[in-house]
Amino acid sequence: MKKVKQIVAIIAVVLLLSLYGLSFVSALMAKPYANGLFMASLFSTIAVPVFIYGLLVVYKMVHRNDEDMSLRELRKQNREYTKSEKNK
Repeated sequence: MKKVKQIVAIIAVVLLLSLYGLSFVSALMAKPYANGLFMASLFSTIAVPVFIYGLLVVYKMVHRNDEDMSLRELRKQNREYTKSEKNK
């Protein structure tokens, strides 16, 4: 799961940086369609992170009861198991 989150985060960063670059380039262009490109990239700069955040919230709600354990919980479980094995 951690690997998937890292990959998605890297993709999101690349996407946002490309949107910022597109905003900059389209703002400098003196073409008739430059204003439309600039507005679309500004909208995307705001909409894409909001959409990603929404997806993460929904994912957390759907997978709330999964059996994923944190590292701390795994260590605690391992200690308890080791203690029970020593007592036998």
